Amino acid sequence: LKVVAEEAGISLQQRPQEVAPEAWVALAKGLNQFDSAA
Repeated sequence: LKVVAEEAGISLQQRPQEVAPEAWVALAKGLNQFDSAA
């Protein structure tokens, strides 16, 4: 999760409300790719 989040430009140290919406979209896409690869 940490790696996927960092690739999306999100630090796990950030509070969720500080993360830009497009970063959440990138994270969701990254998780979907991670999911289908697993």
